[in-house]
Amino acid sequence: MNSSEKITGRIISVAQSEADSIIAKAKNESAAITEEYKKKAAEIAANAESEAEADIESIRSRAVASAEKIRRNVLLDAKNAKIDEAFEKARLKLIGLSDEDYEKMLSIMLVSTVKSQLASEKLSLEQDVDGEITVCEEYSVILSNADKNRVSPAMIKPAAEIALASGKRLTLSDEAANIDGGFILICGDIEINCSIGLILSQLRDTLESDVYRILFN
Repeated sequence: MNSSEKITGRIISVAQSEADSIIAKAKNESAAITEEYKKKAAEIAANAESEAEADIESIRSRAVASAEKIRRNVLLDAKNAKIDEAFEKARLKLIGLSDEDYEKMLSIMLVSTVKSQLASEKLSLEQDVDGEITVCEEYSVILSNADKNRVSPAMIKPAAEIALASGKRLTLSDEAANIDGGFILICGDIEINCSIGLILSQLRDTLESDVYRILFN
């Protein structure tokens, strides 16, 4: 299972336990709104006996349609809030992993990022028929200030070995990045942000529809 699948699993497990109660509450609220509008429609109809039946029915239909629209919006807002909460709790859970598991996760993420960067550089060089591209020979990993005291230098070892096989040197920077967790990989002029918050934000674009379907269908 790759890191994206693990993150997806955590998002689902965090949100599932509370989704039913949120939606039940929203349904109760929307039902109350619907009843309120039905009462208003009935009052309007009772006060409009002298008007044509067609006008009364039109007024009633508009009132019911308004209530239905509000009901849908209440449910949609509740579901969106639940998904927001799920992704935020997933972020906090990832950051809150045990030091050992957290370090393993970062190590796996770093290996994947280094491999991707090496492949990108290789492709760029193959397409550089004029020899204008110069790739960086040294990569640097910057952690958040909190992670500098939490993650050991051994975290970068697997990725460093992969980089070395391609003639690159990977080191752990003494600097600290203003991120919630994860790391930033510096490759010359290229900065690859692999912070936990940004990764979840990017994953949300592709995972949100699946999370929504699992939670609410």
